[in-house]
Amino acid sequence: MKMKTSVGVFLAVAVLAGCQSSSGSGPSSPAPGVGQQVAAAQMPDFCRAQAAQQLRVNLVDLSTDDPVVKSSGTIITGEWDSPDNDWQIVPFQCRFDPTGTFMGVTR
Repeated sequence: MKMKTSVGVFLAVAVLAGCQSSSGSGPSSPAPGVGQQVAAAQMPDFCRAQAAQQLRVNLVDLSTDDPVVKSSGTIITGEWDSPDNDWQIVPFQCRFDPTGTFMGVTR
């Protein structure tokens, strides 16, 4: 099932993600949101917000499938229509470890 989220939810998640403190921004700094604990119910919205930010795409152009829970953690697969690639669909994944810690967005 594909879902799109509202701009209000995105803004709320983006504000929460921006509240993290950082000790520097050297080359070894993780992407924003990585390492953040996320409740299972909030993972899809958090995933979309992080993907929009990290992949530099509009949130309304993103969609995600339902989370898949495995012993190694939760994976949320999504996609967006890329104007840079003749509007072809580009997939991405968000990964969370078994404790709900966000591990990142990959293409």
